[in-house]
Amino acid sequence: MPLVPDLLQLSTDGASITDLCRDGDLAVCQPDSQWPDRCVICNSPANGYRTPIRLSWHPTELYFLLFIPPLYMVAAIALTRSATVNVPICSQHVRRRRRSLFLSVALALTVVGSCSAGLELVPKQNFTAAVTVCLAGLTLLIAILVWTTLRSRVLEPRRIQERNVWVTCGRDFLASLPTLERPPS
Repeated sequence: MPLVPDLLQLSTDGASITDLCRDGDLAVCQPDSQWPDRCVICNSPANGYRTPIRLSWHPTELYFLLFIPPLYMVAAIALTRSATVNVPICSQHVRRRRRSLFLSVALALTVVGSCSAGLELVPKQNFTAAVTVCLAGLTLLIAILVWTTLRSRVLEPRRIQERNVWVTCGRDFLASLPTLERPPS
């Protein structure tokens, strides 16, 4: 697939937008693009706050290799592309993201501590109870990681090419972007 052509510079809210546009329900940018000073989640003023977001992506077809974990790992390492973009986020979503990250760390430490205490309290002869405590703790840790990932996500990459990144973002923010004009084929 050809690279997205360079876009014209547009002025929105006094900010210069270079190489940032809408392609269907995705935003397309280059890693060094200047985003307008509006939250990418809710389109509220970001008041100059930017946060670097590191994005990684590999083709979804690789998930079929999950049944052969060593092959999946090698293919994912070889085919994963990454980019870092500096995106604007409003103070409300900054607080929400920080709260989510803090809560997940606190919960993870609590689970680890309670698993350790549970293993110490389990009599040495009761192996089944020890395994149950460990599996319950591991299940809770996985649930916390999934919750944190979903709750603190700002952008989700859908494709990364050599110079361009396709990401999901808030509907209102996306509607304010210019549409990608494809050359006639």
